Amino acid sequence: MIVHCSSAFTKGFRSRLQIIRRMDEDVKALARGWYGYGQWGAPYWFVGMEPGGDELSANLRMWSALGKAQLLDIQAYREADDRDWFSGASKPQSTWTRLIWLVLAYKGKGTSAESTLDYQRHCLGRAHGENALLELSAISTPTADTDEARRTWFRDERISVIRDRLRTHKPRFVVFYSTASAYAKAWSEIVGGSALAEAAPLTIGETAVVMTAHPQRQRGRRYWLDVAKRLRLASPLA
Repeated sequence: MIVHCSSAFTKGFRSRLQIIRRMDEDVKALARGWYGYGQWGAPYWFVGMEPGGDELSANLRMWSALGKAQLLDIQAYREADDRDWFSGASKPQSTWTRLIWLVLAYKGKGTSAESTLDYQRHCLGRAHGENALLELSAISTPTADTDEARRTWFRDERISVIRDRLRTHKPRFVVFYSTASAYAKAWSEIVGGSALAEAAPLTIGETAVVMTAHPQRQRGRRYWLDVAKRLRLASPLA
């Protein structure tokens, strides 16, 4: 009887261990292979630190359901309890709002609340759209399920991939949004070694690149419109 219980325990332990190992492999694949939303050929790129939120399992399900592509359509997958950011009843998302102000102002368009929300609902992160929402890490802010070490998995490889895509696709501009030293170093490596100063665009080949504060920092509309103006001077619209 004791042997039977021990055998059952061992079998259950091995099963749980296999699940953990499989989960770890899936997380590593996500960390290596998912870069964000939109398309590489988009003329406007925004590069951030990591996905918002802490739903690692949900991101794994999404990435798997959509074919494990490097970039996904931001509206192509939704779970029942997901926040609605894209329907006619959706509300503004604060990080996106500031990035949208920048791209609208760069294009010479108005940045009213209505125009900003319309862009969020219809244009942001689409598979065939004009912008790419990229992340240096595919693993979200550390929680019990996403520790800090995981966020640096494949860091050098991801920098290399983004740098190669930048050279290939030559977007009109790239906005790197974080001024923290660890990220400023990564942004510099992506653009080939040039040091970036906040809100001071450089032209790298055919692309204007700029480092900004994170949109969640205390920077008002004037800040983002001013960055847009500087980008237009560095990379004028045709």
